[in-house]
Amino acid sequence: DALCKFVVQPHISVYYCDPYSESRGELARAHAYEKRDISELTGRDLEMYSKHLYNLQFMDKYKEFTGNEWLAFYPRDPPRHKIWPADYFGQEHRVQTSETQFVAMPPWEELRSYELDHQKRKESDEIPLRQYRSPEPTMDITLTAVSCAPRIFEIQNFISHTEADH
Repeated sequence: DALCKFVVQPHISVYYCDPYSESRGELARAHAYEKRDISELTGRDLEMYSKHLYNLQFMDKYKEFTGNEWLAFYPRDPPRHKIWPADYFGQEHRVQTSETQFVAMPPWEELRSYELDHQKRKESDEIPLRQYRSPEPTMDITLTAVSCAPRIFEIQNFISHTEADH
């Protein structure tokens, strides 16, 4: 059984079906064959539905303001990784890491066994394949902003000649 029917239109990227709403006639909203009772939703499902409605409101405002469609979920989850600022061209950030460069290529068998056995590491774990890496205990990296939007950084000497040749 079909729940909804869509008619694909040019210049519309996001389509959705809302069997809990009386609204009809919006280009991106599918016609629901049967209206459902919102009281059927569990607490978690009602929370997700409310987030969906909030996202749709944001999507409308975003399109009105920018002329483009919003293709993500609003609000976004917070970043999981550090995002360095790029407030001006040439802005630099210095980072020190214990993940040093490879100066010799490890044998394929060692790489393959490492790939299978050590997929997730803790910060306290020893650096793998240390014997093939630079003898320095750390590596200093400088990120230089070359564009602010989109945020682009240049990292000189990020990989070694051995890594580049691999």
